[in-house]
Amino acid sequence: RVFEVGNMKRCDTCETERDPIREVQFINSRVGWVVLTSQMLKTEDSGITWRPFAVSLFHGINGTISAFHFLPDGKHGWIAGGAYRPLKKGEYVSNVYYGDPGKNEGMFGVIFNTEDGGETWRKHLLGHSGTVDDLNFVDQKHGWAIGTVGVYYLKNGDWKSTISNGWAEDYTRVGSVFVEIGGPTSQPTSAFFVNSKLGWIVHTDGWIGKSSDGGKTWKDMVNFQDYEASAQYENVCAPRALYFADAKYGWSLDNLGAIRQTIDGGATWTKLRSEIQFSQMYFLDSKHGWLVSEEGLFRISS
Repeated sequence: RVFEVGNMKRCDTCETERDPIREVQFINSRVGWVVLTSQMLKTEDSGITWRPFAVSLFHGINGTISAFHFLPDGKHGWIAGGAYRPLKKGEYVSNVYYGDPGKNEGMFGVIFNTEDGGETWRKHLLGHSGTVDDLNFVDQKHGWAIGTVGVYYLKNGDWKSTISNGWAEDYTRVGSVFVEIGGPTSQPTSAFFVNSKLGWIVHTDGWIGKSSDGGKTWKDMVNFQDYEASAQYENVCAPRALYFADAKYGWSLDNLGAIRQTIDGGATWTKLRSEIQFSQMYFLDSKHGWLVSEEGLFRISS
């Protein structure tokens, strides 16, 4: 069911205590998807009813799914996460949690794509250990994958990694890619591009960076730690999701559950008042969005 809470509407049929919502996306006011811990659901009636989606993919993957993205046509889409594979001779993983010594296997970033609305999928296994935690696309040819694998961008149908100049020479093991924004970090959490050139990236250390060349280079914008006076430890106040309507207007969700808005392209941010702590957000456009909390899935409309 979907019911209103103030200017929000909540769907309470697509979350349970044991299987919380991890990701959400809508391509119009009626059609959307959510990823739960162990399954993916699709709605075609604005969230009133939901049905299982990509069942064989979820059952067949030897790993985890943590991100997805569909283009407005509903046919072209990507699902991503991490999948285990045998380690090559001399190959390492970046974290003990990504390895299985008993089987000599490691978890590496993986991306599946479909061109027929989910009927069939093609698998792309990335070269770095870890997981893909966020996907962003502007069209079929321009996309970015973000996570503990680092930053990957789509070029000519293949996924290419981005490595910062300061760390590429010394970091020889297979692992997370370092992108130097405000200081080296191994875990960018999200990125958003408004076109093939202009985009923003956020990191677990609180920094937001901006790119004008499609993600090849980044410039520091602001550190979210500066917006939280009580933040005494690293990662206490860090953005986890972004959305920009254009080059100036955007929204962010931090890991304290707060929504912030910018009107100057990410240079400064203002917190929006809310009694609810959110864990995920997705915007269809500047007036229509969805937010996830422990209570369920909320829809924002003006």
